[in-house]
Amino acid sequence: MKLSILIVFLSIVYVTSITLDEIHFTPIREEIAFAPTKYHRQPRNDNTKRIEDLYAPKYETDEIRYKRQSNEMMVEDNHTYYLSTFYPSESGVFNELWIDLTLNTSHHVVLSNTYLKYINIDFDLPFYGHLVSQVSITTAGFLSIFNTPHPYIHLTQYIAPFSADFNPSQNSESKIYYQIDEDRIIVLWEKVTLNGRPEIGFFTFETIVYKNGKILFLYKDIPALLNETSAMNYTSLIGVADAFLVELVDVNVIYTYHRVRLGEGLMLEGTVFQLDPVPNCVVADSWESCRNISCYSSFSCGWCSKVKKMF
Repeated sequence: MKLSILIVFLSIVYVTSITLDEIHFTPIREEIAFAPTKYHRQPRNDNTKRIEDLYAPKYETDEIRYKRQSNEMMVEDNHTYYLSTFYPSESGVFNELWIDLTLNTSHHVVLSNTYLKYINIDFDLPFYGHLVSQVSITTAGFLSIFNTPHPYIHLTQYIAPFSADFNPSQNSESKIYYQIDEDRIIVLWEKVTLNGRPEIGFFTFETIVYKNGKILFLYKDIPALLNETSAMNYTSLIGVADAFLVELVDVNVIYTYHRVRLGEGLMLEGTVFQLDPVPNCVVADSWESCRNISCYSSFSCGWCSKVKKMF
């Protein structure tokens, strides 16, 4: 009995302990940051069970999961705020959706002296349920949604088809194009190379972001795996993330509350990722839509009839 009480007490102390680092740098739970998450135990040859077998989570990577489902022409996953669909090269979807901006009168983004370029779009883009009218195109292979530049721009509020330490100024063939239509924005990174490592090869990819919030990542030339492109001071990634600013007395804290990470361990040439937004509490404009969102998603929303807003 005394031993049981001691174990419970130690468990409570362990669970409730919080470090200063955890307060200032709020971590994302791994099951959100590294999607998809599958908990499982490796089979054992005997009937014994170790503590680490029972409680240590083992994560299934995109590479393992897509190989397991290799007979399918698409792989779907739910990331709470977005539903993702992966189309391998064999599906032929890339050829149907790829838009070559080099063949028309697209805008050429000149970023020789700056890291990013702000552009206004002609429609309100829903991003995590919030409406956005301005985005920033960066040389590093992603779009930033954050209004104010900061050193961690590549870690918060982004749409990243392939965020890496690219340096277009290394090669005269490297170009960045964009085109704004009435219902979508298209951004193409053409023949960009990794900073200080041009020998790895040219990367050509694009993102198409639609007025309804749907996002496409398309990959034409990707000479290396995602994890092979990370640098000492830059972790390469694919996906989306959202954050908000908390203004305190002495410091401002950027809190990243959700991330979707994709593409780990995958050969990406000729493939497509599609992200479809899941309706959440922010977009509801009536009691009925509020009820539908609560019934058919993981969001628990309430409706205030006085201000006609969901919470």
